[in-house]
Amino acid sequence: MKRTLKFGALALLLASGCEDSSFQKAEEPTAALASPKSQTQALGTVTTSEETGWTRTSNLASAHLQQTATRLQDGRVLVLGGYNPTAELYDPATGTWSSTGDAPANYRHARATLLTNGKVLVTGGNDLGITASLFDPATGTWTATGAMATARYHHSATLLQDGRVLVTGGWDGEHGGTVLGSTELYDPSTGTWTAVASPSAARSQHTATLLSSGQVLLTGGEGTSGALSSSELFDPATGTWTSVGSLGTARSRHTATLLANGQVLVTGGAADGEPSTRAELFDPATQTWSSTSPMNKARRQHTATLLANGRVLVTGGYDGYAGIQGFAELYDPVRGVWDVMPTMGVARYQHTATLLSNGRVLVSGGLSNTDQASAEVFSAAQVKVLLDQGTGWELLNVSGANTDELPAYDSNMYVVGDDTGIAHVPVSEELRQDLAAISANKTTVFFLNKKVLDELALSEQQGSPTPYLQSILEPMEPTMRAGGDGCPDTLGTQTKTFNFYKPLALKKDLDGGMTGSLTTKGDITAKADAEVQVLKIRKPFLFFGCVTAGFDLNYLKLVAEGGLNYGATLQGSISTSKTWQFPIARPTLGIIPIPVGPVAIPIDISLPLTAGVDVQTSVTGEISYTAEKSASVKYTALCTFDGCTSETTFGKPAPSDETPVTASIQGRIQPSVWVQAAVRAGIFDAVYAQVGVRPYLDADLWGYNGYNCGDADGDGAEELVQGGYFDLNWRLNVTAEVGALVIGRKEWTDVFSTGRQHIYFKNLVPPAAGRWTPFEPMIRGPSSTGQHDITGYSIQMRPCFPFQKDNERAAPEGLLLNNTIHYQLDWDGATETFTGVQFDQAFDKRYTWTTAGTKKLKITALSDGHGRTYNTTYTRDVIVTPQSGPTPHPEYYRAVRVHGRLDALEDDVEDERKTLWIDEVLHVNPQNPVASFTHSMCVENEVRATVTVVVSLQTDNVTVKSHAYGWLYEEQSCDNDDLDGSGTTTAIVARDGTGPLHLYIKTAEAFSTDDMTLNVTVENNQAP
Repeated sequence: MKRTLKFGALALLLASGCEDSSFQKAEEPTAALASPKSQTQALGTVTTSEETGWTRTSNLASAHLQQTATRLQDGRVLVLGGYNPTAELYDPATGTWSSTGDAPANYRHARATLLTNGKVLVTGGNDLGITASLFDPATGTWTATGAMATARYHHSATLLQDGRVLVTGGWDGEHGGTVLGSTELYDPSTGTWTAVASPSAARSQHTATLLSSGQVLLTGGEGTSGALSSSELFDPATGTWTSVGSLGTARSRHTATLLANGQVLVTGGAADGEPSTRAELFDPATQTWSSTSPMNKARRQHTATLLANGRVLVTGGYDGYAGIQGFAELYDPVRGVWDVMPTMGVARYQHTATLLSNGRVLVSGGLSNTDQASAEVFSAAQVKVLLDQGTGWELLNVSGANTDELPAYDSNMYVVGDDTGIAHVPVSEELRQDLAAISANKTTVFFLNKKVLDELALSEQQGSPTPYLQSILEPMEPTMRAGGDGCPDTLGTQTKTFNFYKPLALKKDLDGGMTGSLTTKGDITAKADAEVQVLKIRKPFLFFGCVTAGFDLNYLKLVAEGGLNYGATLQGSISTSKTWQFPIARPTLGIIPIPVGPVAIPIDISLPLTAGVDVQTSVTGEISYTAEKSASVKYTALCTFDGCTSETTFGKPAPSDETPVTASIQGRIQPSVWVQAAVRAGIFDAVYAQVGVRPYLDADLWGYNGYNCGDADGDGAEELVQGGYFDLNWRLNVTAEVGALVIGRKEWTDVFSTGRQHIYFKNLVPPAAGRWTPFEPMIRGPSSTGQHDITGYSIQMRPCFPFQKDNERAAPEGLLLNNTIHYQLDWDGATETFTGVQFDQAFDKRYTWTTAGTKKLKITALSDGHGRTYNTTYTRDVIVTPQSGPTPHPEYYRAVRVHGRLDALEDDVEDERKTLWIDEVLHVNPQNPVASFTHSMCVENEVRATVTVVVSLQTDNVTVKSHAYGWLYEEQSCDNDDLDGSGTTTAIVARDGTGPLHLYIKTAEAFSTDDMTLNVTVENNQAP
């Protein structure tokens, strides 16, 4: 089944509905259209992706406090010490820890340094007199190396550019003692230590940072008289120290981080009388300090980790007022501000934070109030900050530090929403015109790299490319020489395959209209191919070359197939129609990188899982039931901002034999429980498209009691009808949703729907004396007739019969099928079975009793086309009075049966087709050689189809000729006489033969496909 939905370039802004693929105005399909996004977010608002934040990884084998953590050359992390002699290795590929050789001492407040040869040098931090030892990751063993001249704790150890290690300061005792000023250099090639000049101030709990110049910056720490504000530079070339500018705040137990721009960021630490939120920057070029924005949380003994995109992650720590911290924040050196990040799972201090080779950060151990052996991983997959905004556009800073699927990035991007955004975004007029031309025939959302645009404007002012622009220039096309466009926009397509398994488990208490609970279970196993196509916006710079300034998302194509196993239990008291919706999870499946100049922008592919209950009710009632089903599905969907196209196939599960249900009701309750699994492709949550599969378990609980459900025997009095049922069905919908920042979103809950498919049906109220149920058919006609007379009866279901459609809620509407009823008719011994064309349409039957007496006329509804079994019977008596038999008719007395269908189509909004079933018997003979009938029906109160069939006996008195005359009318009501088309057809049928009678009439109106079709069979039989 294919379904196409389209809305034009300005339709989202105007919220004016949909257009179909022929660009004709159409009624809005079953979709929810959001208003354009109101730009009410404050500037500086930070948004993180679902994957950004903390994930618990496996615990260490034992607690480690005041330990060290070192990333090895193979990417594993070595954790050792912390009042624990064991050493453990963390493998980021598996997220697991393994033991390695025990350390030679019970280290705490030691320092571990990765040497250029891959070994780890551990210094100080123990009371066994082992001042230095080496760990070899290749063998997992420890060896002794040269001893330092002085044992020390809380010192610093810094790897120099030449491979030596500089150790400075510290205490000579674990909990204090003499503050050391001595400095030593370790040479890995000889395994020996050499004393060098001491800094001007002895210090402990300080920082030592290797600068880009090769010098080492020493800051703060505990001196002999409290916290220090002084800082000094060590020059390995001369072995001397030089005092530089002092910190604005004296501090110890702080952090110092070398930034990508060469400056050093110092944060937190204990400082008497000063808030430990303060942060400062050291500029090596001027050897001066300056303040930057303070952190959001005061802390000391925390960690600060430089991420791959140049930002600094600060985690945990301790504050005298707030206690142990779990808060994390991210420093942006370009903006000079701190952005709050998700909180750690375990608050901790004196822990370690290690940058992994995939760009994530491993935090482990430390002092905490809960699990001191715990470890967790921080992912900076995507951080978005609103920098500026205007009518139809926003300026976002977007960054990501994970490096396993694309390079780390940090960029300012304009997001420009279609015509309105193009008209107002602050870009050059030339670029504005180019964007408008692209947007002329489709809805667009552009992503423009502000850095590239700024550099392009600066280069144009100075007449030559800036160094940055020069570095990203692309060659021009040869067409430039012939006066063509040397920098045409180009299409780029990326595809990625994902395999996933996810549970669909949820338990929720419901309120606000239902007192009860919903429990879902099951899983989804699927494979999805995501294809993204963008139009890269390229601009020329004089004759130097081209630059890619941004892109427009052309389409997102998703191909998915898999299996769904789903089940639900719903129980409680329902009083109000309402929809409940609960997110289960939204795991990220992966990333598709799209290069935009020097920056790769990630298309985030995720799997939103949602559960819900839709309830329609007219009464208050109790209900409890459980159901389970499995289905397979395969679909292809292509989404643009103008709509989604879907092709869907599905496997149909078998019905169930028994589903326990308990209920009490006088009215109708229809709860639909669903779980949706969708594949979503999005860019910074500013633009997204998703296609999902939503399996429903549709329950229908109904009770009826009254005298308004038909007169079954035609005696003029309606009988007492009492009934109730529980009907359970499954339904599979394909849903689609597209949205864009600044523009709005469009959602379809039924791009395609199987409609309700049978699982289980139970008639809760059996028939009893003096009452009938809604499932017993009616048979209306004479209560008495004469022997040998032809007597006619009309058969149909009662008007309160609740199941009008076979596959109720199927989409598109053209898939809806009328519910047919399978009957058995018993003429007091002579039985026949047949199918009624529609539950509410009368079916005429004729019979001749050849004996007199009281006859039992029984009509049984066996089942319906949906799969429900009824076996409900209505019985009435017919008195047949005796009379002489008829004089046999000669063979030229003919009974001509005409049966079949009349169909008509009305196409103004969506194709609406209606069927009228025909079954007539016309009698002709030499005295009355001509007979006729006329039928007419209306579609959508606009199209009227009328047909007249005339049967005439031919001169041989046994052959009949049938004429069909048809008229097609179309206007604003069905009683119009605006004839749009007419026609006639003829058929000759021999004695005791059959023949077809076919007539097709199409409207003469331009651009319309209204039509009518008559397809009947003519049977020429001898009259009884």
